[in-house]
Amino acid sequence: MTQEQTPLTFTQADILAKIEEDRKYLDHAFVLLGKDMEDPQGARTRFARFVTGDFLDEGKKYRAKSLFHRTASKCFYRFIKDMHYKSHTDLAKDIAMDNWHLLEELLTVECYRLPSTDDVWLEHAKITNMTQKAMEVDGWGWLPRSQIKFIKGKLVIPAWIAQKILDKKDLENKA
Repeated sequence: MTQEQTPLTFTQADILAKIEEDRKYLDHAFVLLGKDMEDPQGARTRFARFVTGDFLDEGKKYRAKSLFHRTASKCFYRFIKDMHYKSHTDLAKDIAMDNWHLLEELLTVECYRLPSTDDVWLEHAKITNMTQKAMEVDGWGWLPRSQIKFIKGKLVIPAWIAQKILDKKDLENKA
């Protein structure tokens, strides 16, 4: 007795369009795909672990990070070094496209951007202006004084503020 399969209500092109709409969807694709149990050290598993922070079975504890995090290219270099991919994100897109039929939820899900940077430590920060509640730092704009720290003579900008600033600069460069 054969069981009829219900036809898919989406296409590979729909998934590709969603992934190219915003980088957060490529990250979320690997949250949905999860680890590849047939290849626990393979690229799909490593990408899934990176975006979920799930390394507990290896005795490690990491924060979830975007595949676009500045350390990601170092982490995934071994997967692309002898291949035709220009970057690990090209490989990630290929893996997502190979598994597109598992990503229907990606089309309707509300997800958020994962961090693509850590706290920023500025050794030689140039403060150009200051008020009671904020300071203007050359290259970073106005920053809330309540969120900025000085540790061992360095100005530390929290990751979430640095991410907002970098995203804004990224949008300005695209325009």
